[in-house]
Amino acid sequence: MNSTPMHSVADGATGRPIAAPATMLALMIVALLAGLPGAPLAHAQTPVAVLVGGGVSGGIGIESADVPVYAGDGGCGTFEEGSSASGAIDGRLVLPTFFGPAVGLDARLRLGYGSAQLTATPPTATTVRNGGALVELDREYRMDRSTVSATVDLLARFAAGPLSLGAGASLGARLSSTFEQTDNILGPGASAFSDGSTSIAMTTAATESSTFIVAPIVAAGYPIALGAGGTLIPELSLRFDLLSSLQDGSWRSVEPGLGVGILFDLTPAATPIREGGG
Repeated sequence: MNSTPMHSVADGATGRPIAAPATMLALMIVALLAGLPGAPLAHAQTPVAVLVGGGVSGGIGIESADVPVYAGDGGCGTFEEGSSASGAIDGRLVLPTFFGPAVGLDARLRLGYGSAQLTATPPTATTVRNGGALVELDREYRMDRSTVSATVDLLARFAAGPLSLGAGASLGARLSSTFEQTDNILGPGASAFSDGSTSIAMTTAATESSTFIVAPIVAAGYPIALGAGGTLIPELSLRFDLLSSLQDGSWRSVEPGLGVGILFDLTPAATPIREGGG
């Protein structure tokens, strides 16, 4: 007995062939499986890595200046050099692969405090009579400045073996600045001014005319994995303050710093992309 061959079924209205029931069932199964969680994926869309955290830092700076001791008169001495100390806290957003596989973006919102002092020696000696003898006083002019600043630090980050290297700039403003200028007797012995003090206030020669901060930065860190998505980063940095804030004269600083930051991985999960669709 010969088996009857299977033929396509034709639509009576249009005459166009209709797929055999077995073929239609197979297509339905494939479509159903494509919508299940375990269905094959073409690829997963990898998101940009995101690290969020904060840090603390401090530094000892080298100050350079050209500020007359008395406003408008450089003949009585000029403040030219000094030192400073600073501290800061910051919040950080790091995108390690923002520019490429090994080049990222490090953005920080930083609140800092700094205390700096310039010193100058009177150009002419001061002598006083002490016990019948003339004694030359050891005098020193001092200018102290305290500042509070807020900046946004933007650095390009480079992975270099175990190190994380950065270069960029700090942009911001001084929120407050205070100046104090004094004339001081350092010796010899118990020498003092006529009122018995060894330090008297002077009229401050410095007048601040600008609050803007522009400072190039270079940094080197050593990331240490903590587990649970955390990373500890000890860091060395060098910051150059390019803009002088003074109206008469100039005052700039170079600040080596030491800090530590902690970052947490908040990278979103990869988005799966299915075959034949987004």
